[in-house]
Amino acid sequence: YRILEGRAPGNWEKAMEWADKMNRRRFAGYDDWRVPTVEEYKNTFDPEAKKMAFDKNEKFPVGYPPPFEEGGGYAFWSRDEVGLDSARYYFYVGGYSKTVSKSYNNATVSVRLVRE
Repeated sequence: YRILEGRAPGNWEKAMEWADKMNRRRFAGYDDWRVPTVEEYKNTFDPEAKKMAFDKNEKFPVGYPPPFEEGGGYAFWSRDEVGLDSARYYFYVGGYSKTVSKSYNNATVSVRLVRE
């Protein structure tokens, strides 16, 4: 999201809406984009990777594996809901998930999309 839109998505609802937006636009020629699960993010975490997030802070390298570019968020919203008001995101600094309110809005949290 951050690389394509130039900013963080905001809260969980806006992250989910972005997948719908990309499907309506047929981004890259496809209309089956969705937000990944925490488990899918976890499977892409590389603890040896030392890439930089959007703010290039060398104190907090992120575990993006190839082919992911530098410049994204530190964490990424997942589609995983917890109850009615909470959702999970995956943190690429250290490789763990966290449950927060769906209204949580932090510039370090972005979202990626995968195809069905």
